[in-house]
Amino acid sequence: MKSKFEEEVYKQLVRKYGKGNIEYEARKLPYVLSYNYIPDFHCVSSDNDFYCEAKGYFRPEARTKMRAVKEQHPELDIRLLFQNNGKIGKNFRYADWAEKYNFTYAIGKVPKEW
Repeated sequence: MKSKFEEEVYKQLVRKYGKGNIEYEARKLPYVLSYNYIPDFHCVSSDNDFYCEAKGYFRPEARTKMRAVKEQHPELDIRLLFQNNGKIGKNFRYADWAEKYNFTYAIGKVPKEW
């Protein structure tokens, strides 16, 4: 058990229902949360139609969100423009993350080819 409180609750439930009738973290119950993603920029021209997300600090929750949006909308061209190539881990940077999850990205300035 993860805490003394969980241990105490377990003991109370066992006393009430019997040891064979109590399971601890034995099941997984899936759930889905629904949100809306509002891209920073929508860029449209005669030869381009893409979304641009500008990121300074690329928070863990933003990384999760961007992966979910890309998975659920693979038809969209979503590009990331990082202010800098910050670190996510010891040897992992924003660019590494973008490449791993197949995002078009740039660092610092909007590239001419965009």
